[in-house]
Amino acid sequence: LEGWNENAEELAKKYWPGRTTLVLNKDVAVRMPNQQGLLDLINNIGTIYMTSANISGEPQLTYDEAVEKFKEIKQHYNFGEGSGQPSTIIDVNTKEVLR
Repeated sequence: LEGWNENAEELAKKYWPGRTTLVLNKDVAVRMPNQQGLLDLINNIGTIYMTSANISGEPQLTYDEAVEKFKEIKQHYNFGEGSGQPSTIIDVNTKEVLR
């Protein structure tokens, strides 16, 4: 994966699975969830490219609210209620906590 480096490896081992997003470059950030149903899906179908159902700075959406808000998305999975806590976001190149 372009941008994956020793810092990324170290941070992933320390914080994953869980609420930590690693920013690899200006276009790519990655996360490994701590949600068994989603981890099972990833193990079955491979890498999933997606966005959060929540918009930064806004309240967490319920599953039904997210389906309604993002009508253009046709395939949905419900793996249960989220933690309600935003992820920590870390730049792997500087190890700076961005949020």
